[in-house]
Amino acid sequence: MMLPQILTDAFHGESRGRKALALARLLQALGLVARRTYRPGTGEVSDPVQLRRISELTHRIATKQVQLLAASEAGMPDATFLQFPADQGPGVVRIHDLAGCCAGP
Repeated sequence: MMLPQILTDAFHGESRGRKALALARLLQALGLVARRTYRPGTGEVSDPVQLRRISELTHRIATKQVQLLAASEAGMPDATFLQFPADQGPGVVRIHDLAGCCAGP
């Protein structure tokens, strides 16, 4: 399953609050994935390119989450937002690391 499909499933027919919760879960999972770019036992980063990609993705997700929680019509429409992970290039995250992250009660 690709990241856009995970998000599409989490967004389909859901309220703003449920969408924001799905994004919070995704942000939490991305934080764990980002930790893999750190060099253990140091303050250094072993994969700065991957960390930057994750940072950019995190910013876009958090921006959408604020839009949802503020009930704002400004910003990226859901349909456009759901397409954005595909334009981040290969290797942003391993999708299986995020599988199930957006689902929940």
